[in-house]
Amino acid sequence: MRHLITTCLLMLPLTFSLLAQTPSTLKVQGQINDGTSPTPGATVLIKGEQRGTVSDFNGEYKISAQPTDTLVISYIGYAIVEEPVNNRSLINITLQEDATTLKEVVINAGYYNTTEKERTGSISRVTASEIERQPITNPLEALQGRMSGVNITQNSGLAGGSFSINIRGRNSIRADGNEPLYVIDGVPYLSQSLGDIQVSNVLGTLPSSPLNHINPSDIESVEILKDADATAIYGSRGANGVVLITTKKAKVDGSSFKLNINSGFGQITRTMKLMNTEQY
Repeated sequence: MRHLITTCLLMLPLTFSLLAQTPSTLKVQGQINDGTSPTPGATVLIKGEQRGTVSDFNGEYKISAQPTDTLVISYIGYAIVEEPVNNRSLINITLQEDATTLKEVVINAGYYNTTEKERTGSISRVTASEIERQPITNPLEALQGRMSGVNITQNSGLAGGSFSINIRGRNSIRADGNEPLYVIDGVPYLSQSLGDIQVSNVLGTLPSSPLNHINPSDIESVEILKDADATAIYGSRGANGVVLITTKKAKVDGSSFKLNINSGFGQITRTMKLMNTEQY
């Protein structure tokens, strides 16, 4: 019994020493600005953890961190900043504009081109690199599930079937009054042309989409205007949104040859049980 008490007493200083070496949590605070004014809505995260906060209207933030942690500050249009805590409780951050991400991306907004930084409307964009990775025949298939507020459904399961697009919900009680305006290389196409019975499939009963005649590999980008900017540019024709399709242009470069081959097969998993001739 005496030996056990002695052992416990010897372990107490070691326990106290370990507790003393554990870093204490700091209440880190400060202000985030762009050099001239506060930056509200900037994201402040602890590097390597799913924990963070957002700066308020005055650009101020508060977060709990360890002295050895690193703060990661990010904001749209500005370069990401990593700032070590280093036992500091007050850390002010000045963000710098990230020109490489905003000025290089050119967005087709209809009658003019703009950048991600200068655009004022809600524009979603899908590039050629995303379209080429999908084995599709209709460009609209590449947009399914890739744009917020854009609902794309195929009207039939037959080859060459047309697609219906609803941008931010239905705007008309008529079945044919919710299609957006399609513009291909600056040339408008009426939405009614997508359901023209003259462009029919093999059965000749359901209309197919003329967009099937556009090779998805020839498309450079697809932009969709989803808000009032569409009507400001195209008038009432853009009331249901505008789909802008830009095809690839010739470039001054060396000769090149690219070949893409896609193949597939289908198999019926289950068939109906039918009577034979004698049973019938």
